[in-house]
Amino acid sequence: MPDNNEIIEKNIEHDKIIVTNDVTKMLSTLSAKYFLAVFLLATMLLAWILWPFWQLLILAFLLAGIFRPVYNRLSKRVPAWMASILTCILITLIIFIPLSSC
Repeated sequence: MPDNNEIIEKNIEHDKIIVTNDVTKMLSTLSAKYFLAVFLLATMLLAWILWPFWQLLILAFLLAGIFRPVYNRLSKRVPAWMASILTCILITLIIFIPLSSC
């Protein structure tokens, strides 16, 4: 049968484990909150920097999405670099030249 000292030592070790787990949970929660705060700040700063260019970015995304099938079809017949050049020329002829005459 264990004596009282052994029982007390086991209880103390068990309490240390519980305290260590609580500290670990608290630190992980604190680091998660800190990461979230830094992430949100970085996202806001990025949005602030990109705000003047939002119209151009949307236009670029739309043109890339619309002309991707054209590029895919051209890249099957010619090398990728030439398909890129031909797609850019096609975008210029179809979109930008008519818009510049307005």
